[in-house]
Formats: sequence, C-alpha cells, structure tokens
Amino acid sequence: EKLVESKDQFIATVSHELRTPITAVVGLAQELRDRFDEFDREEIDEFVGLVSDQGADVAHIVEDLLVAARAEVGTLTLQIEDVDLLAMMQTMSNSDVSLSSRVDSAVVGADAGRVRQIIRNLLANAVRYGGPNRTVVLSTDNDWAYLEVRDDGSPIEPGSRERIFDAYQSAGNVPGRTGSVGLGLTVSRQLARLMGGDLTYDHDGSDSVFTLRLPLPT
Repeated sequence: EKLVESKDQFIATVSHELRTPITAVVGLAQELRDRFDEFDREEIDEFVGLVSDQGADVAHIVEDLLVAARAEVGTLTLQIEDVDLLAMMQTMSNSDVSLSSRVDSAVVGADAGRVRQIIRNLLANAVRYGGPNRTVVLSTDNDWAYLEVRDDGSPIEPGSRERIFDAYQSAGNVPGRTGSVGLGLTVSRQLARLMGGDLTYDHDGSDSVFTLRLPLPT
C-alpha cells in the first residue's frame, strides 16, 4: 500500500515537474514567434536562455526516468573510461557552488556521462534542499577518489538517511519549491554502485555531506 501511494505521488510530481518547464518553453517560444520584432536583442537573448534552461530541466528529468527504468530491467550499459573528476567539476561549477580540491588530479575509471549525471543530481539536490553555503570537495586515497557535495543546511534525520535513496522519495520539503521527482538520489546511487563505487550521506556536525566514491584505475 505504501509503494502504491508513493508511486501515485511520484506520478503526480513528475506531471507537475514536467508541466512547469514545458509550459514555460511553449509560452516563451510563442512570444518569440508572434512578437519577435517587438523585442530588442537583450530581451531575445534572455528568452532564448530561459528556453534552453527549461528544456535542459525536462531533459534531465527524462534522463533520470530512463536510467531508473533500464536499471530495473537490467538493460543499462556503461562505458568505462578514464574520467578526470577535477576537470569535470571545473566545467560544471557555477555561482551556486564553490569548488575545493585537495588534489591536483582525480582520475577514476567510470562512465563520464553517468558521473556527470550523478554530480548534476547532487548539485541540484544541494541547491533545492541545502543551506546557502555549498561546496564540492575532491580528495583521494590509495584506491578511491571522493567527491563530497557539502552544504550547511539542516541535517537529515538519522532514521531517514537511507530512505532518501529509495525510489519516489525526496530529501526534504522546502516551502515555495515543488517536490522533486524523487529519483535523482536513487539513480545516482545505482550508477555509483554499477561503476564499482558508492554514494552515501552523513552529517559531520556542521555540514550535510553527500559523498560519491569511485575507484581509481588499477
């Protein structure tokens, strides 16, 4: 009964999360089509940027859905190669999150596209639910590379720290923000484990810490 209820909520949330950016894309595109000559260059650039961002949101939701479905039926394939986590984070960094590296390089054996998907989900989760100060920290030891996404928001209750990785769950509720689809963390942990690593959550007394662990090449 709980699973059915969760899936019903999941369908409702997916519908809402898809409808919101799609409505924006359609509305902005119609404005550009019907009134293009009335806008100046700056306004057009702003509209196009919004269309691109909202379209990317839809693509990311659909990508998580597809990965979850393929993983469930055992048809998800990975392309393992050398991936430089530091270089990847530098290309993905933005004003929402600061980057701190304890190493000059962190090359792992992984699927680059799936690592990028995990990092994107973790960053989105931190922005949606975390505190105002968010940092990505890279480190390594003899066998592993560790990518920590840290924020100074309220900790997740100990009893919910594993449940947030279950399908159709979200990491929290923030007033004024829609609930997430509830697959980002599930998919991210699945992908990490398929690549020989893991994804965990902890709180160190000051920060919430999501840690992506991936193997260094042997």
